[in-house]
Amino acid sequence: MINKDYITADWARKTAETQLGVEAQKQFETCLNAIATSVAKNQFSVTVYFYANNTCIEELKKRGFKAEAKSDQREGDWTKITW
Repeated sequence: MINKDYITADWARKTAETQLGVEAQKQFETCLNAIATSVAKNQFSVTVYFYANNTCIEELKKRGFKAEAKSDQREGDWTKITW
């Protein structure tokens, strides 16, 4: 039997936060790439077609962007970013 003594509430919390951070980082990088592409086309907004999590949205706001995530049963998920 495998020893599972390392599994504690602290371990579970830190592991979950790290995983969320990895997902948020992927979303954030996707958003930054989409922003750069839109700027090259002289646009002032971009829509990415996923529901950005709060960590990603907060990082965008720290950089001065406005970001709003939406979810619609018929139309799916998207996040609109403006500057």
